[in-house]
Order: sequence, then structure tokens, then C-alpha cells
Amino acid sequence: MLLAGDDHDIVTDYRMFGLVDGSARDLPGPPGKAGLSVGETAVFLGTEDDVIRARLRVEFWDEPAPFDGREWPRVEDVTLSLPSGRLVIDQNTAGGAVLEVPGGPGRYRVRLAWRELPFDEVGEGEPEALGLAQLWPATSGTG
Repeated sequence: MLLAGDDHDIVTDYRMFGLVDGSARDLPGPPGKAGLSVGETAVFLGTEDDVIRARLRVEFWDEPAPFDGREWPRVEDVTLSLPSGRLVIDQNTAGGAVLEVPGGPGRYRVRLAWRELPFDEVGEGEPEALGLAQLWPATSGTG
């Protein structure tokens, strides 16, 4: 069951953004262009370009989240430890947003999906890319 979900406007500064535990100190290195960098308490997703206007949907589930991958050309699945019970959307020099994890501290499966939109399909003020982050307890079902 979906516990919480919200959209966040983000910037992919230095061609990346991250999901990081609120108490993380030892972060993985940069992912490189369109790469992935995973540590115990953080994941950084590299993007093809810096995106000034992206929209990231963050969802917290109590079981493996349903997902239709047809809309998402890029999908990554990782496991993160979130000992603080807080998740930070890390935008490097563009700042970040702190979210309370509804399930509290623990280990979580994280599905990250990303797609950049064709330039000619982006209206003025609309996002240039869309992202999805779905989190659920690592001990739930097939997660």
C-alpha cells in the first residue's frame, strides 16, 4: 500500500542527483555521465545533461511498489540503509529537500526511474525530465 507520495522540482546539478540518508557521512563518488554510484546510505544517479527543471516523484510503500517500465527508458534498483529515518534529495550545489520516511529507520529497496523529455515536447516552465523514486522495506515480499 502507498504510504506517502509527493512531487519535487529538482535540478540535476553536475549531471546528477542523489537520494541520501539524513545522517550519511561517507558518500560514494560521483556516478559519471549517465552512471550510477551506490553506497550503504546513498545513491547518485548520473544524467546525460544538467537539467534545470526536472520533476521527481518520491513514493514510500509498505510492500514492493507496482511499476510499469514501458514509460521509463532508464530504471535502477538498489538497496539503501536509512538509519536516520530521513531521506534527502541531494541536488549538489542546488540544495536539497529532507523527507521523513513513513516506515522509519531501516533498509529499503529503492527503484529509480528516469527519462529526459524531447526538447520540442517541453512547454515553457514545464519539466525537461521526469524521475520516479519508489522505496519499500527491503524485507517486504520480493523486494
